[in-house]
Amino acid sequence: MQRWLTTGIVAGLVLLGSTIAQAWEPLGYPYLAWGELSRDVLGDRGEGVTFDTRLEQGMTVLGFGAHNAWRVTPFVGLRVTLSDQSRETWNNKIGPDFGVKLTHNVPVSPGHWAQVSVGIKGEHFTYFAEDRPSELRDVVFIQYCFGGAWGIR
Repeated sequence: MQRWLTTGIVAGLVLLGSTIAQAWEPLGYPYLAWGELSRDVLGDRGEGVTFDTRLEQGMTVLGFGAHNAWRVTPFVGLRVTLSDQSRETWNNKIGPDFGVKLTHNVPVSPGHWAQVSVGIKGEHFTYFAEDRPSELRDVVFIQYCFGGAWGIR
């Protein structure tokens, strides 16, 4: 519980500081979603199919730098991982998380995009296996993503 409290205090201070500092209005509501359905075709890392997905919703409370290239965003998320192999208890879980991150949009050429984030979050996973206890963690992270299209104008 103390771990969640630390992350909650950080997120609360960011929100409070932004509200006091200015006539405050959110800069945006960024979201993120990803998923993967996979199977190891050689069978040496399990024989089943695994589904992994994450959803995240944030609220950008502060932006600074040229064109608000740096943004502070508290967020909440949910991750679900399912395997058709019940013995893979680590791959059968669900859990919420919440935290705050500092995001920087990296300028790249037209048709391409990039973003880097650093942050802290609290995660709680409940495993579907009856003999595996739930897990609560504080996580410090660096995320990066980039993409685009080669040769498309």
